[in-house]
Amino acid sequence: MDSIEQSIISLSNESCFDFLKTVESDSVSLVLIDPPYEVSRETNFRSGEAKGKDTDRFRVSMNFGQWDHGFFGLSEVISECYRVLKKAEP
Repeated sequence: MDSIEQSIISLSNESCFDFLKTVESDSVSLVLIDPPYEVSRETNFRSGEAKGKDTDRFRVSMNFGQWDHGFFGLSEVISECYRVLKKAEP
């Protein structure tokens, strides 16, 4: 596990599926996650030829890479995040 600890800040770089299970319930003030959005898809935006016009800038790919495919378990991660987050005090 790669981690940086200083004062009350702790950063970890590991699988959320493994790490969150080790965190005590109601003990975290902030959870920041950036899961794959699964928005990659095949398009024909690049299939046309470049015309040398201003509209060429719209010839973009919608494939963001392998990391954006096949992520399973988001609901499990969200449930674990909810478990570890401190509950609001009345």
